[in-house]
Amino acid sequence: MAVVAGMTVLVGWSLGHIHVLGYTPLMLVITFFGGLTALGLGIVGQYLWLSLQNARNRPAFIVKSAETFDSVAARGAAQGAQGRVESRNSS
Repeated sequence: MAVVAGMTVLVGWSLGHIHVLGYTPLMLVITFFGGLTALGLGIVGQYLWLSLQNARNRPAFIVKSAETFDSVAARGAAQGAQGRVESRNSS
């Protein structure tokens, strides 16, 4: 918004529609600092929103269902991994 307002003032000044001395630089400074203020408020608002979300201690995700391995397959995989570790240590 500040960029559009600043461009409008510059175009009006360059076309000669603004006859008041000092109006153009004053409006450019006001729109520039207004834009910086809006940007700063947006950053602070985003920070506060994220702080609020973290303070609620809600889980990052909800588990819909959980799958488990068969105990025999899990034991076999664990034994296979253990055998691989032993073979690395023996060499």
